[in-house]
Amino acid sequence: MNEKILVLTSDFPPTSGGIQTIISETFRRFENKNIIIIAPAHPHSQEFDKLYPIPILRCKFLKPFTFFPFTLTHIFKKSFMFTFFGILPLIRIIKSYKCSFLICGHIAVSPLALLVRRLFGLPYLTFVYAMEILCLPKECIRRKVLQILFQNSTKVITISKFSIDEIRKFGVAKGNIIKIPLGYPCFPESEENLGEGGKIEDGEFKILTVGRLVERKGHDKVLEALSLLRKKRYKIKYVIVGEGPMKQNLLTLCKKFGVEKQVEFIGNVTYSQTPFYYKMCDLFIMPSRYIKAKKDVEGFGLVYLEANFFGKPVIAGRSGGVPDAVIEGVTGFLVDPENPKEIANAIIKLFENPDLAKKMGEQGRRRVMEEFTWERAARIIEENLMAVSKGNKGCTMYDDTKRVNMG
Repeated sequence: MNEKILVLTSDFPPTSGGIQTIISETFRRFENKNIIIIAPAHPHSQEFDKLYPIPILRCKFLKPFTFFPFTLTHIFKKSFMFTFFGILPLIRIIKSYKCSFLICGHIAVSPLALLVRRLFGLPYLTFVYAMEILCLPKECIRRKVLQILFQNSTKVITISKFSIDEIRKFGVAKGNIIKIPLGYPCFPESEENLGEGGKIEDGEFKILTVGRLVERKGHDKVLEALSLLRKKRYKIKYVIVGEGPMKQNLLTLCKKFGVEKQVEFIGNVTYSQTPFYYKMCDLFIMPSRYIKAKKDVEGFGLVYLEANFFGKPVIAGRSGGVPDAVIEGVTGFLVDPENPKEIANAIIKLFENPDLAKKMGEQGRRRVMEEFTWERAARIIEENLMAVSKGNKGCTMYDDTKRVNMG
């Protein structure tokens, strides 16, 4: 396949996040290097771009518009701004590089791709994660806009069964949906990842959450679960890595539940420092939940794979796309994310059964290494691009029903 592929994304390193990781790591591994990535302008992008194996064009029209609050309505406002400011620069790029395919890294840039398709007949593929397409019944206009974008997208790329079910609600045929596996982490080798443990002491059973301090991540329910375990006098330390709007509320809950001495807020750390915390912990926990009022949900949860990669068992919330990341009873436990007692019981089970914890961690690592590779994700997308270029309507898809042997 010799056609030039244009990847249009509003989320890309050096900013960090799940979408940034998915896009950068997947296209880094494309065998076909006839690709150009159009990404947001960033003041510190030069070093990253120099080392990245694919040419990157940094465009101001993709910069984040921080004067909008982060809501689903915000995504649509972003789409308008991207389209208004981006259509002329994008046309110039397409003509200059003679592009034949467009891949959208987020639904927010799909209106641009739709306009290009109408003008030049270029097929486009769209990445979908989860939260950005959730609709309330009354949101008829938004639902209609999404339906039009999906109907005009040659294929839709997604990451979980939950996302597939949501996409199907817009009338997208199953054969037009490509499910890809996410990859295990590629942390840089660095002395930084030795890190500092703060007040973390030897002999403590250390549980860890890595993620933004937002409601859906379930930090508050972990704190409540810890309060239920106080009578057992377990020596447990809860380490929280990340920052976010819920921090003050979580500090208040620590006092309310009487667990201040058990909780350590680390704050943000660099990507290269993250391995230290995974290696340090005995158990990774993030009981993510679906916040329906905000339509906020975990599309998958790369952090569960990261924890498994380091041989750690996980406790995860049974919501959204999380069941694709965690095999119940094999790589960890799926719990009701709204039930602190169930979360506490899962912690007890792994605290009191170190052999079980070790086995789950080992099985998790084996699964991550065998099933979840960015190379595999890249091959699936390339095979589908090849099929589209040949006029085939079939769809190559990641099949996770064939589990690796966990014996």
